[in-house]
Amino acid sequence: MIEIAIEKELLGSMGKMDLSINLSIEPQSFVALSGQSGSGKTTLLRILAGLEKAKGNIVIDDEVWLDAKNALPPQQRGIGFVFQDYALFPNMSVLDNLLFVRNDKKLAMSLLDVFKRQT
Repeated sequence: MIEIAIEKELLGSMGKMDLSINLSIEPQSFVALSGQSGSGKTTLLRILAGLEKAKGNIVIDDEVWLDAKNALPPQQRGIGFVFQDYALFPNMSVLDNLLFVRNDKKLAMSLLDVFKRQT
């Protein structure tokens, strides 16, 4: 179960706005985010990944990722994130970027193989 109850003030294309998310996601669910540019989709994903701060709570399978006192570091969240930009670290190879997230060469090579078969 994923429980998200967060708030964050954003500066969007229409000026200041409040991002307020309160939702529960059941295990094995498929979820898609949609909305206008500047509505907070990427911000929500960045908050879930621990790359951006917000007020509120995030609980994943009874593990607290965010609350009033603590925020689990990004590297301990077990979540993948694909940026809209073409490169996470442009000075590093694709393999080095994958290894930065999780230092597991076997996993990184298998991911590269999957993408190679898709192209």
